[in-house]
Amino acid sequence: MARFFFVKIHAPWEVLITYAEVLNIKVPIRENDIPPMVENPLDCVLFPLRLPEKVMHPEPDYFTAPFSKDKQELYLINDESTFFSPSMRNRIVNYVLTRCPYGTEEGKKKFGIKRLLNNGTYTAAYPLHDCQYWKKASDPNCDSERYTLYMEWARFLRFYKEQPLVLIRKYYGEKIGIYFAWLGFYTEMVFLAAVVGLIYFLYGLFTMDENMSSKEICDPAIGGEIITCPLCD
Repeated sequence: MARFFFVKIHAPWEVLITYAEVLNIKVPIRENDIPPMVENPLDCVLFPLRLPEKVMHPEPDYFTAPFSKDKQELYLINDESTFFSPSMRNRIVNYVLTRCPYGTEEGKKKFGIKRLLNNGTYTAAYPLHDCQYWKKASDPNCDSERYTLYMEWARFLRFYKEQPLVLIRKYYGEKIGIYFAWLGFYTEMVFLAAVVGLIYFLYGLFTMDENMSSKEICDPAIGGEIITCPLCD
């Protein structure tokens, strides 16, 4: 009978700051003090499409700089356990696992979690979510960002709402954040084209009886009697 073992990997602070410097990860150095832009006059019209400010901007806007171990006093490190976002921590752990050596074979070093997955040593390797998505965490120290994303974004009834790109980027990382930013822009452009196409379709539908070409094609005595065949040489 096969038995499965689970190995949970946690990166301590020293590992995080070491590889944050290696990966050139940008972190906050001070809060943004630039005055906000002039409010959009269409905000009152677009209000039904807006999400709450705490969802769109879960934290203040910061000036950022690449992390350096020797200059930790320059960064806004209020709590070491929350200084790096979940996506940053996952990125660092994945970087370490993909480059960690585990043995030698014929004088060649073997390394990387991907090779261990390919040869069947491990069945799977994946990051864990901190909280459940269908209910808010009972622990006040556990951020319920996944729950917030589910309630405010990842439900069908919220399809007309704007995307909380800042929260998506914070939880899932830059690559997935950029993907959904592109997907949102693409959907908006396709929607505009669909509106124009619908107008043309309705115009053709209502004027079909007055159009001579449509009459000839749809008339069973004219268009219905036309026999089409391939051209012959």
